[in-house]
Amino acid sequence: MKSKKIPFILLCLTVILMSDCSRDKTPCACGIENPQTNIEWLKYLLSKTFCVEVYTVSYNNEEYIGIRDCPRIVDGMTVIYDCSGNKVCEFGGLSLGSGCTLPDFWNYFEMNKRLIYVQDIKP
Repeated sequence: MKSKKIPFILLCLTVILMSDCSRDKTPCACGIENPQTNIEWLKYLLSKTFCVEVYTVSYNNEEYIGIRDCPRIVDGMTVIYDCSGNKVCEFGGLSLGSGCTLPDFWNYFEMNKRLIYVQDIKP
């Protein structure tokens, strides 16, 4: 009886692990694989820049996408968007950004962000 349960349990675990894109090596954000090509608003923003890093983070049960200028850019910005492409927060830059209405989001983002894409195109 026990030997019949083991293959079933292994099958269930395999299905669970395969369906969770956060464990997969394929970049995933907002439930979409390869968000840099499959989320239209993100694809559009990336088409207008040369060097950025794209992160995802979950905060209060909502997922957000952060687009950060590459580290070598001195006055770089980090802009946070919800999954619909609405700007939620803005940090950095010469003007220090417009801040954020989400309480303590910046510290949370910095500690919990997950890099999903790097774009470094030589102009």
